[in-house]
Amino acid sequence: MLPARPATGVSSQSDDPATVWAALSPLLAGQPRVRVSRDAGKSYPQKHERALTPALPAFPAAVRIFGKDGTCAAIFLDFDSSVAGIDRVEADVRAVQTWLHSCGARWIEDYSPNGGRHVYIPLEKRVTFSQARDLVEALGNRHRSLDKSPHQNLL
Repeated sequence: MLPARPATGVSSQSDDPATVWAALSPLLAGQPRVRVSRDAGKSYPQKHERALTPALPAFPAAVRIFGKDGTCAAIFLDFDSSVAGIDRVEADVRAVQTWLHSCGARWIEDYSPNGGRHVYIPLEKRVTFSQARDLVEALGNRHRSLDKSPHQNLL
C-alpha cells in the first residue's frame, strides 16, 4: 500500500472525461496532434491523425508523444494486459507508483478498456527522444507488462 498522498497540489477538478481531456491533453502532448482509433483502440493509424483540440474525441485517441524537435513533455507508460494478464499489469503499476512516489514525482493514470493501464509522467523540462526511450526501455526490462513501443520511434 502506498502512503497517503498529501492534499496539496491534488486536483479538485471534475474527472469528467471531456474536462480531463481539455485540461491535460495539450500539456502532455509533444505536439498539438492526435490520432484516433476507429477499431476500439487496437490501432492508431496516421491517416486518422488530426489537430489536437479541446473537444473530447468520439473514438479512443492518443496524442503525439514527441514534438517536431524530437523532444517530449511527458513519459507515457502503457501497461498491456494482453502480455501477462491484468494481475501482472496491476503489480507492475504498483511497483512503478512506489518508485515514482519515492522520487517525489507526480503522475496521471487511466484505465484502458482492455484491462491495461496508462501512467503519464509530466516532465519539468522536455527531454530528447533517446533520453525518453532509454528510460522506458529500462522500465520495460523490469516490468514485463510495459509496452515499450510508444517511445521507440518519433511517429
